Amino acid sequence: MESTPLVQQNGKDTDYDYLVKALMLGSDREGKASLMRQFGQG
Repeated sequence: MESTPLVQQNGKDTDYDYLVKALMLGSDREGKASLMRQFGQG
């Protein structure tokens, strides 16, 4: 189980929502880059 401090997995947030929140927070540059790669946008 991955720990996702930015988003609580309550079944409400989609992967896209998670991506948007992560980008908005922008707390972790490396994490952001890996997220972008995951979603094929980087």
